[in-house]
Amino acid sequence: MQKQVNKINQCLRSPELNFNVNYFQMMQFGFLWIIVQCVTGIKKVVSTSFTQTTPFIDRQGWQISNYYNQGYSLCRDVQLFGGNHEFDMSTGINKLFNLEPHYKLYLSLVVYIIDMTWPQAINVMVDQLPNQFIIPMGSNDLCGQSQVENSYNINLSLIHSYPTTIISIFSSIDSTSIYWGIRELVLSVDTCPPGCQICFQESQVFECSQWKLFHESWMSKDLRDFNADGWQTTQVSGPTDCASISMYGGYNSMTVGGALQKTFQLGAHSNLYFIYRFIKIDNWSGEYGTFKIENANYQMLYNGGGTQKNYCGDPSYPDQFHIYGIEYPHDGQFVTVLITSQQYNQGRYFGIRDFQIYGYTTPSYCGDGIVDYNEQCDDGNIYAFDSCFNCQFYCVEGCSNCITGMCINCQEGWVFDILNYQCIYQQFQLLDKQIEYQIVQKQDNIHILTYKEKDCKEFNYQNQCIKCKKGYQLDWQGTCQTVCGDGIIAGNEECEIGILKNCNKNCKYQCQEECKQCIFGRCKQCRSGFELQNNKCIERCGDWQIQREEECDDGNMIRFDGCHNCQNECQDQCLDCKFGQCMRCQDGWILMNGNCEFKCGDSIIAQGVEECDDGNDIQFDGCYNCKLECDDQGCSACYLGVCYNCYHPLTLYKDQCLVICGDGLLAEGFEDCDDGNDIPYDGCYKCKYQCYKECKICEKGVCIDECDFGYYLMNQTCLPLCGDKIITYHEQCDDGNFIEFDGCYQCNYSCPQNCQICEQGICHKCIFGFYLIGQIWFSSIPK
Repeated sequence: MQKQVNKINQCLRSPELNFNVNYFQMMQFGFLWIIVQCVTGIKKVVSTSFTQTTPFIDRQGWQISNYYNQGYSLCRDVQLFGGNHEFDMSTGINKLFNLEPHYKLYLSLVVYIIDMTWPQAINVMVDQLPNQFIIPMGSNDLCGQSQVENSYNINLSLIHSYPTTIISIFSSIDSTSIYWGIRELVLSVDTCPPGCQICFQESQVFECSQWKLFHESWMSKDLRDFNADGWQTTQVSGPTDCASISMYGGYNSMTVGGALQKTFQLGAHSNLYFIYRFIKIDNWSGEYGTFKIENANYQMLYNGGGTQKNYCGDPSYPDQFHIYGIEYPHDGQFVTVLITSQQYNQGRYFGIRDFQIYGYTTPSYCGDGIVDYNEQCDDGNIYAFDSCFNCQFYCVEGCSNCITGMCINCQEGWVFDILNYQCIYQQFQLLDKQIEYQIVQKQDNIHILTYKEKDCKEFNYQNQCIKCKKGYQLDWQGTCQTVCGDGIIAGNEECEIGILKNCNKNCKYQCQEECKQCIFGRCKQCRSGFELQNNKCIERCGDWQIQREEECDDGNMIRFDGCHNCQNECQDQCLDCKFGQCMRCQDGWILMNGNCEFKCGDSIIAQGVEECDDGNDIQFDGCYNCKLECDDQGCSACYLGVCYNCYHPLTLYKDQCLVICGDGLLAEGFEDCDDGNDIPYDGCYKCKYQCYKECKICEKGVCIDECDFGYYLMNQTCLPLCGDKIITYHEQCDDGNFIEFDGCYQCNYSCPQNCQICEQGICHKCIFGFYLIGQIWFSSIPK
């Protein structure tokens, strides 16, 4: 208890609180609120992006894949990161954040979808943890083309204790004409209590302060800080980066056979906690990344999922930024770590960063005989007046001047014993309560012939105890003994029954039987099969040992295999589960060997899996493979009988997949060509090949015959030549010259200047002030 009080006192003096604690602030904010911060930490904003009201002109550290222009745009009066003609279906953004010690992470942002034609999905991944948000259709045309836009608030929170986080955002938009952007992104954390280097969900200062950082490697954002750092490397050429995220290894650096190994020397501890980030680059399909601690293998499977976006390496494949935390029981002085993979393809790469080792150190407490950083002394007992009490200097009873536990002067009525640095009380007036003492002077030294028993309050004249101090009682031998159960902690008592928890009948602290190391009623180490959480031993689920409240332990966390979280479990479709075996299933499911199975084609709809079951295997009859079908065979995305997308090059229009001439998409079998316009004689007209009108032999929009009289072959096209005095279909006239106003100019009719009525190069009436003689105009205005 004193240890906890000391930690709170230290926290109250800590600069990590945003103000100095004084009496006025305790009255204004409430002392309880301050204590809560010291015990559990506070919520704190880590980073904000694109939140200013004025237009922003940079990417604020975010990396963009496949972007076109500047990376920002306006939607009406709102500035977006991304937006119209900036972020489309090919775009992904990501950023690495350094975080202070915390146990929970919050992320909020506003996403805009521009030119929506149906609901769209936005993916927000935090360290590869996927979160998909469906953005509903909007109702207003704010920017872009004539379609509608919608803005949507995204908020998520997750338990998170890692030193960094990588946030990736991308869309599941399936059209190049739909765009997206973001703004108002805020990243916050629930911080650890002051003094904690790492903490976990709802950690308190009394638990997390024992985790100490032993080693770390590759934590920087600067690529220049990445070196071998004492690791033994195999087939690693050095550091690289992926989307400006530095790592050791990586693309073209660490692939087949690549490995990192190091042996660490550790301080005293009972458990270890390892953190590392494994960055997968390019096409992994079923290979494992391996993290080996001594003889324990931790393998992580990479199958090509993840960000679903490429940030480095081969642009055809996505990259992943995984981070892991592994708690490992260990108390030795050295530990060896090996990081490698089981890949066999030279075209697959990986890198490592954010490596840390934390150790759970043995807690120090008042009374252990060890002077801790916030203790003045520790004499290994809880006796008062023996120069050290509650781990603070405390002089003997009756002392008036105490320096570092040593008494210099005594109070009035007390006599100072210079040999033992103690004060002895004189009671000459009350003989029945007098403490007999005799001081003899010998060779200038003073010594005490008799002294009082420290647990006795009053003595008789024979120096026998007749009354004990509070918390003691006199036994038949005249000795003061403690009384367990009297509500007073005295002598060698550690606690009192009914007052403090975990106190046994002998007034000693006790822990649960599964505890291996118990200190003041708080367990610090558990026996095999249990793990320590909040000073209590709970069953270690997944170690193949069935303990206490566990019904089973199959060593894995696989759902619906009969045991999950060490409790018997059946699949969701089971109505009656006993000991992990299903006894009765939902309608549409068949009970087989204790499991519920469904059979597509039995004319019974298995709830939760089948959308329909028509008892046959006929395609395009409305139900196929027990999924509702769309009538249109050109549909590529059909959900509950409604088409949401079409195969290329068909276009979705009113829930139908249609060939649309003029959309620039060639529908083979339906269209000869599609040049996206309606211009005749340009090679393609109304999605049919077409040459110029005079062409005799036309192949796929290209004229390959000799040209008619007056036409000349140029770039596989017959074109007229103006000025050859030959009038063709495309020319109005051709007088063989390029003189303006002579009736024909550039093979088009041209009348003289100031002509008001002109027909086929012949002027019939001049404008006011001019008259016509032949085809020559004269001015009628007198000079």
